[in-house]
Amino acid sequence: MVDERARHFRRLRRLRGSARRWSVLASGLGGAAAVLTPYAGLGLPDAVWAGAAGSAIAVAA
Repeated sequence: MVDERARHFRRLRRLRGSARRWSVLASGLGGAAAVLTPYAGLGLPDAVWAGAAGSAIAVAA
């Protein structure tokens, strides 16, 4: 029978890994949006970058 404590720590490890992945994705998309927006001007692709970064930040939080 699986110990409740072991199950809890396994779930906690999975959640931390997921938060780490979303944080890395959010920082990458946010950085790309910050760098690419001044060079290309504001347009539809910039809105997509910013929206993806914002949603990744929301999921990470």
